[in-house]
Order: sequence, then structure tokens, then C-alpha cells
Amino acid sequence: MIHRIHGGLIVDDYGMVTCRFERVLPYPAARVWRHLIDRRRLHEWLTSEPGGFIRRRAGSAVHLPTIGGAVIVGEVIDVEAERYLAISWETADWLGGIVEWDLTPQAEGSTLAFEHSDERMGSSQATRTLANWHMALDMFEESLAGRPRTWNWDAWQEYFLHYVRTVPHAEVQ
Repeated sequence: MIHRIHGGLIVDDYGMVTCRFERVLPYPAARVWRHLIDRRRLHEWLTSEPGGFIRRRAGSAVHLPTIGGAVIVGEVIDVEAERYLAISWETADWLGGIVEWDLTPQAEGSTLAFEHSDERMGSSQATRTLANWHMALDMFEESLAGRPRTWNWDAWQEYFLHYVRTVPHAEVQ
């Protein structure tokens, strides 16, 4: 069963804004990991076309042509096979901070904790970022289940409106 869990926003005392999601997945962490970094699968949930990649070692390049037309470029910051991946996230319009996936094995699957942190993220960017990652993580789960699908703008709009209503705008710079 796929869990549609809304994300949350964390703002620390130093102004770091973090969009956070946690998903319980009915798959072993090793399978989730393989799917996360498989360049043949990235277009099923994160990129708009084949050709994107996330290398498997720290210091390596990241190149992700996204569904919205932007190209994410960055670097692998840290990696621990089958458990943790952190990359820098940058587009032509946004120095987008750090994106992290953290996998924890569970008795019947795994938990995926996802965070996108950026000290420059304002409330408008945070609501879009939450909606974008919500949709991308839904698509990741569908792809893992063998049912890849395309971006659904109506669903994205619902997520966006949810986050507009729930993000603590006054606390985000």
C-alpha cells in the first residue's frame, strides 16, 4: 500500500528552512536504494527525460533534467550505499541547497526520510518545493511498485494549495 503522507516544514534558529517527508515503504531498503540511483528509472519519478544521473560516490556530478524544464546540477556530498544520499541542488534560477534521502530498514520494508534544506528558501519557494517533492515522492512510490506514471498537474495543484494553507508563512524568511 502506498502511503500519501504530507510533508512538513522545519525552520531552525539559524534560518535554515527544511522541507521534510517520511514515507513507509513495503520494500527492503536495498531495493529502494537501487531504484533511487538507477539512471534508467530517474525519468519515471524525478526527471522529464532519460539521461539524468546521480553518481554513487562523494564529489561526483549530479545532472537531472526535471519535469518542469529546469536542469538540476550539483554534486554528491555524501553517500552510504543502501542507506544515505546527500546532493547539492542548483538550477539556473535557484541555489537550492541540499537534498537528502535516508533509508532505515524495517521489519516489513523500509522508511524513507527525505529532506530538502536551504537557508535562502522563502515561504513561496517552500510551498512550491513541498508540492513538488510530494508529487515526486508519490511518483517514486508508483515507480517502485512497477506502475510509473506521468506528472499530474491537478494533483500537484491540490498539494500546493494544501501547503499554502498549512505552511507557517510568518516563520519562513
